Amino acid sequence: VIQPSTDSLQIWVDQGTDRNLPKEVRAQILPKAYDEIQKRNNDSLTRHYFTELSLGYNRLDDSLMFRKINDQTRELSKIAKDTLSEALAEWDLGSHFRTNSVMDSAFLQYKKAHDLLQKVDSTSHIARVLYNIALVQMAVEDYTAAETSAVKAIEIMKPLEKFRSLYLNYNVLGSVAKELNEYDRALEYFKTANDYLIKLKSNEGFKTRQFPALQNNIGNVYKDQGDYENAIKYYNNALQIDDSLLYKRPTRYAQYLINLSVSRLSIGDTLGLKKDLKVAKQLYKDQGDAEGLSFAHYAFAEYFLTLKDTVQALHSAQLAKKFAEQSTNNKRLLASLRLLPSIDLKNSIVHTE
Repeated sequence: VIQPSTDSLQIWVDQGTDRNLPKEVRAQILPKAYDEIQKRNNDSLTRHYFTELSLGYNRLDDSLMFRKINDQTRELSKIAKDTLSEALAEWDLGSHFRTNSVMDSAFLQYKKAHDLLQKVDSTSHIARVLYNIALVQMAVEDYTAAETSAVKAIEIMKPLEKFRSLYLNYNVLGSVAKELNEYDRALEYFKTANDYLIKLKSNEGFKTRQFPALQNNIGNVYKDQGDYENAIKYYNNALQIDDSLLYKRPTRYAQYLINLSVSRLSIGDTLGLKKDLKVAKQLYKDQGDAEGLSFAHYAFAEYFLTLKDTVQALHSAQLAKKFAEQSTNNKRLLASLRLLPSIDLKNSIVHTE
């Protein structure tokens, strides 16, 4: 017989980890669930709840509570010799580090999770961890390793017809191919990713989030090739597929809007461009996204450079560099450092030191 408290606890856990609920609502629900779980014995259900709670706090960006609960989860799992729960806790810690751009620690935690999962032969979990490892490898620009991890995950998931996972890993392969300037392969991988996304019958929320992201990724391939007309088409698709994108995922909206603006700038279409860039910059500012602000200011620098306004271009490029340093994003920092000498010719040596 399910006790009322257990029933309530499950509801709190479900709501506390539900990304569709506002953060302030989840922040009120999760402490109730935590207080209730603290009263329980160390059994498999309790450890499952702890795992879910740590995920919930990670999604709230509450590092203190996440680490506290994650430590408890790993300790309880070790005491109970529950290898699967321990692996999931290591996995969560890896995701926490990846979210906070501590990629070396993220890789180590994912590797621990992977090794533990191999002990219990949990193949679908192994594949999902391999996908996360591929994301870390992508972030540190180890593209060959990222491709290997994604291919291993695909080999596991294809016979199981796990369309969600197959979509995600083909998306990684597409992104890897783009970074290696293998544009035809990238488009083919993204097409395969799209096919698997269409096949996914459940989880409509996931599909709604991913279709714009995939359109943006395809747009990036065309932009890097210099085919700005096609890039513009796909960036417009990314912005228009989901009417709620601006409100539910403002930083994604800002990213796609800047990509569209940069492509329009490349063909000399500047009508309303400054306004769009301002909108994107404000969205990043509202979210406290330093990496996004670097991206926005970099786009502004390119815009002002096109207008031959070197004073504003230099100011924007310097801000792009500043926010890239704050976010510890080396890719954005290098882009800013490459741009600065082309604007400030007098101090070009200083910028490249």
